[in-house]
Amino acid sequence: MAIDHPDQHKVSALYDRVIVGLLWIGFCARALPILSQGLWRDEVDQWRFAYFTLDELLGNLTRPGWNGPLYSLLLRAWITITGDTVYSMRYLSVLFGVLSISDVYVLSRLLIGRQRAATAALLVAVSPYMVWYAQEIKMYTWVPFLVMLALYGTVRGAATGCG
Repeated sequence: MAIDHPDQHKVSALYDRVIVGLLWIGFCARALPILSQGLWRDEVDQWRFAYFTLDELLGNLTRPGWNGPLYSLLLRAWITITGDTVYSMRYLSVLFGVLSISDVYVLSRLLIGRQRAATAALLVAVSPYMVWYAQEIKMYTWVPFLVMLALYGTVRGAATGCG
């Protein structure tokens, strides 16, 4: 039976607080200026796509060259729940942007350790690219979130011999 050193609990609690702080910083960086810019043409298109009929949305899943068809379905469901204000639609991207910070931390911790994972999470939290795209009605924050999730599943599966 392994005996935990009391300092391990302190270090773990410290990193938990650091990650919560980074998530808060990432959230504030993304959510506070969410209405500081007008709608881009791409965002208006995405807004319009979300109002396609369900048959059209499902048809776009297999349509060659169609940009973000699954996101259009997700946005349509989100609009049904939250409404179609610019703030509410952009907030979906904010949420995935913040979840990407935690994804990066969890995956990085598994691969390179806690300290470097915290550094990676910090970089994602304050990355101008990640912050900017978390304020648009587009799938740009959904993609890194799903990629990190898939990589985490792959690493865990390889480590446990699943797959």
